[in-house]
Amino acid sequence: MVEESYWQEMELEPLSPHVRGNYAHFLLGQGRLQEARRYYEEALALGDYPLARQQYEELLERMAQGG
Repeated sequence: MVEESYWQEMELEPLSPHVRGNYAHFLLGQGRLQEARRYYEEALALGDYPLARQQYEELLERMAQGG
């Protein structure tokens, strides 16, 4: 149900870095690291989003440590 709402938001605002970054953060919380990485990268490609950049860097660090 929650994930579906993120998909709906992405359909409504496909060029919003914030919507993709929020979905990436949701995926991160679910432990879905590879998927989260993809959506963080998409968010950052769409525009400047400092919080997403910080979370992305933390994700990469976690992945490098085997998380």
